[in-house]
Amino acid sequence: MKKEVFVNLGAYVVVEIGGKTENEVKDEAENKVLDLLDAGNVPAEVFVSEIRDYEE
Repeated sequence: MKKEVFVNLGAYVVVEIGGKTENEVKDEAENKVLDLLDAGNVPAEVFVSEIRDYEE
């Protein structure tokens, strides 16, 4: 039996705000976290937020 497990990462990155919109700041933060994950070097806390049945 398989389950889908949704994981939240409590990752911490620094983003320069300087005149950016809230969405631009969120996008930059997401991109920084993805870059760190790709590099295998993300300082994060992991939280399982949901588990549900997996349907193939």
